[in-house]
Amino acid sequence: MLDKILIYLVIFIPISLISGPLIPEILMFFAIAIFLYNIFKIKNYSYFKNIYTYYFISFFLFINLRSLFVDEIFISLKSTIFYIRFYLLSLVIWYILDTNSYFPKKFLKFFLISIIILILDATLQFNIGTNILGWEKFHPHRVSSFFGDELVLGSYLVRFLPLIVGLYIFINFNEFNFNKTLLLFLIILLFYIGISISGDRSAFYLSLLFLPFLISLRKITYLKKKLFIFGTAFLVFLSILVFTNNSIKQRVIDSTLSSMLMKGSDNNKNNRIVLFSNNHENHIKTAIKIFNDNKLIGVGVKHFRFVCSDPKYFENKHSCSTHPHNIYVQILAELGLLGFLFIMLYFIYICFKIFKNLFSKKNSPKKFLNLMVLSSIFINLFPFSPSGNFFNNWISIIYFIPIGFYLYSIKKN
Repeated sequence: MLDKILIYLVIFIPISLISGPLIPEILMFFAIAIFLYNIFKIKNYSYFKNIYTYYFISFFLFINLRSLFVDEIFISLKSTIFYIRFYLLSLVIWYILDTNSYFPKKFLKFFLISIIILILDATLQFNIGTNILGWEKFHPHRVSSFFGDELVLGSYLVRFLPLIVGLYIFINFNEFNFNKTLLLFLIILLFYIGISISGDRSAFYLSLLFLPFLISLRKITYLKKKLFIFGTAFLVFLSILVFTNNSIKQRVIDSTLSSMLMKGSDNNKNNRIVLFSNNHENHIKTAIKIFNDNKLIGVGVKHFRFVCSDPKYFENKHSCSTHPHNIYVQILAELGLLGFLFIMLYFIYICFKIFKNLFSKKNSPKKFLNLMVLSSIFINLFPFSPSGNFFNNWISIIYFIPIGFYLYSIKKN
């Protein structure tokens, strides 16, 4: 009975993220409680005895020790002392995949239903200005659907796209035919439609990073000779969608080019390229200045927001924010070189595993799931992209869900 409850708790965690962080936090709490109860009941501690655990605990201890020596100690500790719950969430997912063979199908089924409803609603809001609940756009060029005033629709879709593709291939690996292939590409296309109409430029360009990973589908026997046809059709449709719809083109193409090109002043007529946008570049410059004064251990978790107001770190009136909108410069500013070393080594490890997988001659459902999940983590950690607060609980849940699937995919049968 508890195992069945655990399965549905985990299934609804990513779906409930649409409502905000509260419901998934509650679901995660009960899922972790059941998992720990089962583990201690059967005395199977193997899920804790691995390099992942040792690496995470090292990072966890570091961020909590750093939080003990800051001015706003409560604000830092509130984020760091309970950060371990995300690690436990990844173990919960690994445990369920090990003990319930039908979990991937159930997870995929429920998630796809929610995604279809979400994107259909977003399409309605994109076309008529309001969604099915009557919620209007909170930004003239952005669509949020059921996310309301949180403009994270594109980010949500692009971060779960590789996992959904990986699960679909994992489930249907030995059963591919024309209908299953067509359905796979329709699912991918549906995600890209949602990402495109969301108006989230970062999400759109992150989604393009995922396209090269789809070339690996040629390793599937049935898709070997059909991948070119389906891939070409997909790219043609996506190009038509982006370049013929003025609203999408203006947001993801024209606006991106405009924001990255900073015009010179009257005295200096030379234009220059900026990183992401002028505001993003100023956030990063401020974070680098803070890092230069606190190179080893930074200023503390969630302390960029306090320190950036210091006049010596001033760039312009937009350079101070709750976080610098890039996880790597945030880690540099708040946790210094020691903290940066943790995330950089993790990213290098993911890149190494991706290359190893791509050039591997092994061909199995788990191998494809492994590659797709790695691509999800790669997108989450991509250095050259604006991002949310690294320690935000909503995005942290999204960061750690793929890790659970990865841990399962590397386990030998």
